[in-house]
Amino acid sequence: MTGFVVTAVIGAAVLLAALVFDGALDVVHIDFTGSGIFSLASIGGLVAGIGLGGMLGISIGLPTVLALLLGLGVGVGIAAVGVLVFKALRKIDVDPRSISPKAIVGTRGVVTSSAKIGQPGLVQVSYLGSPRTMTFTATWDVETGDDVRIAELLSPDSVKIAPD
Repeated sequence: MTGFVVTAVIGAAVLLAALVFDGALDVVHIDFTGSGIFSLASIGGLVAGIGLGGMLGISIGLPTVLALLLGLGVGVGIAAVGVLVFKALRKIDVDPRSISPKAIVGTRGVVTSSAKIGQPGLVQVSYLGSPRTMTFTATWDVETGDDVRIAELLSPDSVKIAPD
């Protein structure tokens, strides 16, 4: 049982490392096929599954060899799910224009900090589904709560607004 516990912990640590250090571990690049079969996440899933399946087998009274076979089955299943998810994520086609900061032009926003003519203010807009607060310089007196339209992107954090 101890061997299966250690195996499960090592597999979980590999999975955690793959999650936390995603991208940084690409330097290791053990997946030469590009299919996800040998990705760090699938290998971690396989090792964790062997440990978890083995623990399950021992706990229900199976001999060690059968518990190991059960663990291999669970590990291959977990790794297969990881590979399928990897392949599905690789197929996602994202239009680069939809994630460009310039896509914010024309959207509506709400002023969160009023400003007099020539003074900076804050406007909250929705960008990629999340609220984002950006600065603007008022060309008219703008009050908190006013609805505005983003007329131009001046910098990554600054916009020109127009009345909505």
